[in-house]
Order: sequence, then C-alpha cells, then structure tokens
Amino acid sequence: MANIFDMQDKCKAVYQAVDHCSDSQNQPFRTILKSLYIRYELKDWQVADKVKYSDSRYGDLKRYACCQIADTIETWKVIYDVDIPDLKIINRCRIGVRSGLTGAILVLSKD
Repeated sequence: MANIFDMQDKCKAVYQAVDHCSDSQNQPFRTILKSLYIRYELKDWQVADKVKYSDSRYGDLKRYACCQIADTIETWKVIYDVDIPDLKIINRCRIGVRSGLTGAILVLSKD
C-alpha cells in the first residue's frame, strides 16, 4: 500500500512542478507542458497554434519549457519527499552556456 501513496506523491510533485512553470504570452511554458503531457489533448502543431507561435519558435519554447520543468521539479521532489530521477541531461562533451528565456541554460553538443 505504501507504494501506491508514493506514486500518488510523485504524480502530485510532477503536477505541481508543471503548475508552477511560467505561463505568459512570451513564456507559455505551463500551457505547452499541460497540453502535451498532462491533458494529452493536442499535438505539437496544435499547441504551437494555441500559443500563437511559428513551428520553429514553438520548438524553442518547448525546449525552454522542458528546461524549466527540470529545474522546478527539484523543489517539488523535496516538498513531497519522493525520488524522481534528475531530468537534466549532462553530456560529457563540449559545454557552453547561453542566456535563454528562463535564465542560464546549459547547452551541450558533441562537436
């Protein structure tokens, strides 16, 4: 029975992390994440239309949204005392940093 409660807390942590992501005209991260991963209601092209961005700009925003959820989930893992794997991907290749919509974003490439 403890496993069920642990899974419920993991779901709550993920939902809260998504719910606390930015959601403005310039940073529609919560809308993107909820539409794609919580409600499963829309495809990528439909979400791009919903947030009123071109496909290419939407691709950037989706990546920023994924970065923000990877950062935000860390807080909610502690609050709900659950073990969720780290969502940040670290690749041991050339590393650069660039400024993005959500602050400093680690950019990793193999070249």
